Amino acid sequence: MEKNDFWQTPRGAALKKLFIWGLFFILVFTLLALESQVKEEEVEEENPPQFVLYNDMLKEIDDNNYQYNYNIKINETTYILEGQKDGKQDLGILESDNTMFKYLINEEGIYKINLKKLEAISSLSDALDNNIINLNFFKDKLKENYHIEKDNQIRKVIYDNNEYSLVVTTNLEHIEKIEYKIGIDEYNLEFSNFGKISEINLDN
Repeated sequence: MEKNDFWQTPRGAALKKLFIWGLFFILVFTLLALESQVKEEEVEEENPPQFVLYNDMLKEIDDNNYQYNYNIKINETTYILEGQKDGKQDLGILESDNTMFKYLINEEGIYKINLKKLEAISSLSDALDNNIINLNFFKDKLKENYHIEKDNQIRKVIYDNNEYSLVVTTNLEHIEKIEYKIGIDEYNLEFSNFGKISEINLDN
């Protein structure tokens, strides 16, 4: 039997119909998938990401419960502070060009930690402003005039001041970074794990 004769048989005709129906269903499923994708993209455009109110994010700063990583440049010296706050105490490590030590800050004062022994000190460094480190400096600054720029799930709050540069970067839920520059001094303050820090215990 020749190949062309096969398609004239009942079996060949049935296979031909099956092949045509197969192509039809593939086309239908492809069109449905494309339509579904277009609808999802339209929904995303109609419902852009919603940010938590900026003032509510600032209140998280006031709660003093977060991890932080500060990179600070004063004149020609760089200071790195890594630590966490539990709402009452601040435990971290300070590293600069010529020193490195562990510290504790609480309502009673500032302490350098040496083998779990506390040595009272007046400040972490003569060059560092305690009000900036504990963010009290920013409490009033963050209430000044600003404008907002958004890019998908990132929001930048840019303060309008000619004397210094102050930019706060947030994701949808929390503040991620505060960048402050005045003259040649730079403060890059990064935050994470808001409200997730357990009580600090030096005995652990």
